[in-house]
Amino acid sequence: MINAAEISEIIRQQIAGYEGEVDLQEVGRVIEVGDGIARVYGWPASCWSFRATSSGWC
Repeated sequence: MINAAEISEIIRQQIAGYEGEVDLQEVGRVIEVGDGIARVYGWPASCWSFRATSSGWC
């Protein structure tokens, strides 16, 4: 049977070996599309001067 000291040691070893990883993504939602204009919400990198075409960003 495992005692409290062994459990504590196992937890300490796992914490000491932990390597955190951060994954940052910018996401948003297209609210409306029409006549070549798209309204985007929640995308911090978007700007009124950005526009998308069939060939990609310009």
